[in-house]
Amino acid sequence: MEYLSNYTVMESSDLNEVEAMVAGFSTPFKLDVKGPRDGFNARVNMAKVHDLDFVHSTFGNPRIDWYSEGDNEDNYFFFIPTEGGGEITHQNKQWEFSQKTGVIRDMGREASAFQKNFHSFVMTLSKERLTSHARALVGPHCAMAGATLDPIADLSSPEGGLFTNTLKTIAGALD
Repeated sequence: MEYLSNYTVMESSDLNEVEAMVAGFSTPFKLDVKGPRDGFNARVNMAKVHDLDFVHSTFGNPRIDWYSEGDNEDNYFFFIPTEGGGEITHQNKQWEFSQKTGVIRDMGREASAFQKNFHSFVMTLSKERLTSHARALVGPHCAMAGATLDPIADLSSPEGGLFTNTLKTIAGALD
C-alpha cells in the first residue's frame, strides 16, 4: 500500500536519476536492479510535519541491490517497512528486515542490502538532537560519546505494532 500519495516529491524509473536523488538527501548510493526493470518505479512521498520529514518510499517490485558508503555523520535513518523485505549488512552484522523487523541505519557507516517489493516509512533521527534530548532528560553531564542505537527494531512487539499503526494513522490522516 502506498502512503502519503498526495505528497509525491519524486517518481522515476530512471536508475541514474533515482541514485542522484537518493544521494542528495542521504549518502552516495549505488543501485542495481536484478532481473527485468519493468517493475522498477521509485517513488518518494514526503510530508513536512513540524520539523520532521515524514517519508514513505519504494523502488517498486523487482529485487534491488544497493550499496551506500555512509558519509552522513549526523543522522540515523529509521526504516519501518510496510511491504516486502530483504536483507541488510550494516555495522558488521547481517539480518533480514520485513514488516516485523525495522532497521535503524547509522548514515555515517557503510551499508549494503537487497530488497524486493520493499515499501517503507523512513524517519530521519539526528544524533545531535537525540543527544540534546538525552541531556535534557538526564542532565548536561550526560556523556553520549560512543553511544549507538540497536540497528534492529522489533516491530512485531506490542510497542512496535503500536508505533507502526500510529505512523499509518498519521499518514492516512495526511492523505
